[in-house]
Amino acid sequence: KYRYDYEAKKNDIEKLTEKTEKQQTYLYVVIFILITVILSIIILIQRFYQKKVLMTRLKAQHKQIQQYNTELLQSVEQITFQAEVIEKQNQELKASNLSKDKMFTLISHDLRSPLAGLKGVVSSIKLDVLTMEDLQEILPIIENNLDTTLNLTEELLYWAKSQMEGMQANPSLLHPHTIIQQMITNLHKIAEVKGIKLVAGDVSELLTVWADENMIKAVLRNLVSNAIK
Repeated sequence: KYRYDYEAKKNDIEKLTEKTEKQQTYLYVVIFILITVILSIIILIQRFYQKKVLMTRLKAQHKQIQQYNTELLQSVEQITFQAEVIEKQNQELKASNLSKDKMFTLISHDLRSPLAGLKGVVSSIKLDVLTMEDLQEILPIIENNLDTTLNLTEELLYWAKSQMEGMQANPSLLHPHTIIQQMITNLHKIAEVKGIKLVAGDVSELLTVWADENMIKAVLRNLVSNAIK
């Protein structure tokens, strides 16, 4: 009985030991699975976090790129606008230079003839070629040439002043009748040489206008001078 009990207990111990070993094996397997799952979860969480960080960085970079593109587009538009302004200024400068060249050509041509005539008269007087009768006869022509030269000089000075200071209007109340009469007085001798009579139109002496006197005089003088020519 003792041996039987001993053998039975021994078998129970062996079974219990075998069961314990199996349980330990199962426990190791479960622990391994748990560790694997935990590591997998940690890796997934890490990858998700890295992906989120990467997406955040990509969004920030995309935003920076968009901002850079916007600034670049604005810079291109600004450069294009500046180029257009410069081109416009160049065109205006070319037109201004062309206008200046034309004006200097016309003024030099118109000044050359009366000045040459005056020089010839002075030379004749100096050489005692002209008599008093001849001088009396050509004095109106000399006066006419002086008036023409004076008018052209005034136009040149007014134009030069406007170019240096900028064309600035200083308007005031003016009487057109008075300005027209002054213009006729200054140009009637030039017109008479060509058989032209200058007559003022029906302009009331009471009429007043708000304008720049020098500009109005220059416009009327140019119009009538060109009409006479």
